[in-house]
Amino acid sequence: MRSKTSLLERIGLVLVGTIVVVGITAGAAFANILEFTIDEDATLAPGGLQVVVTGTLQCTSGNIARVQVVVSQDRGQQVATAFGFTPIISCDGSIQTWGVTVDSSTPFKNGPAGGRATALSAGVGGSDSATVADRLHLN
Repeated sequence: MRSKTSLLERIGLVLVGTIVVVGITAGAAFANILEFTIDEDATLAPGGLQVVVTGTLQCTSGNIARVQVVVSQDRGQQVATAFGFTPIISCDGSIQTWGVTVDSSTPFKNGPAGGRATALSAGVGGSDSATVADRLHLN
């Protein structure tokens, strides 16, 4: 009985190992977002109700992508928050620049703010997402 259990355990370990290796290999093949950044400097529009955030995106050729951005800034008694997204981006395999104008009902001011961008990509190989968060400087 002991040798059967040992043989079954070995077969189970081989199967688990094979599934893990195949899963890792397949997962790497479906990565659509190869590089994604958010620029530290953001442009504050006159009046402070809009902020332009930029960055770069590299995604697998033939896929499409979209970038969503949230900016927030502590204003003492209030927090200014804004959200926006890019139009659909056609991925061509190169590093592409993106820009998003986010709108707020509470004005931002020059200085530090928090920024978070999420890239969503989809294509024949599946879908992918990446998020970057950084301290922004509004000017």
